[in-house]
Amino acid sequence: MAAVLTVLTSNDVVILTLTPVIYHFSKATGIDPAPLLFLEFFTANVWSMALLIGEHMHPKPYAGP
Repeated sequence: MAAVLTVLTSNDVVILTLTPVIYHFSKATGIDPAPLLFLEFFTANVWSMALLIGEHMHPKPYAGP
């Protein structure tokens, strides 16, 4: 779900939207939220590479002087 939402929006939107949802459901079911949150952050950041606006740290081709 994080991958699809990241490609459609951006990783910041996905992380800010899904973090409370994942935390709430993991606490309600008694699961440790840390691995799920790590997976969400990792997935959103990896899939943001498909977007030009997804991450500001993408390497840009050098255009020269």
